[in-house]
Amino acid sequence: MLCDSHIHVGGFRDVYYSPREVYAFLDKAGVDKFAVSSTMTCVEDYDLILCEFDELERLCADRLSPILWIHPNMLSNGWLERFLHTGIPWRCLKVHGYFNDWHSDKTLLPKVVEIAIAMNVPLLFHTGGRVK
Repeated sequence: MLCDSHIHVGGFRDVYYSPREVYAFLDKAGVDKFAVSSTMTCVEDYDLILCEFDELERLCADRLSPILWIHPNMLSNGWLERFLHTGIPWRCLKVHGYFNDWHSDKTLLPKVVEIAIAMNVPLLFHTGGRVK
């Protein structure tokens, strides 16, 4: 069985959902384990993403399955390598087929596929929020 189920920390429209808020909601709801990605990838606030996952690891420990949302620019600006070497135990890589432009450079997506294979983690192709 294949399943896509995850939650976000970070900003959405005018609201910021902090790791503490997200964790409190999930804990109160009785969720035992959860997969999380940060919406801050959309605005390329990579330092904040690292802070979010540090806080999530402190709050959730073994209940957390971190998902690394990859922005196409991360393949050329050095941030993908930095994320991969943070010690965060990424359980999944994520690309957003509509929100991020993976189509203008046809070499980028195959690189992400290769990285997911090398890491032996799933690659999540997310949809929604189409940008024109």
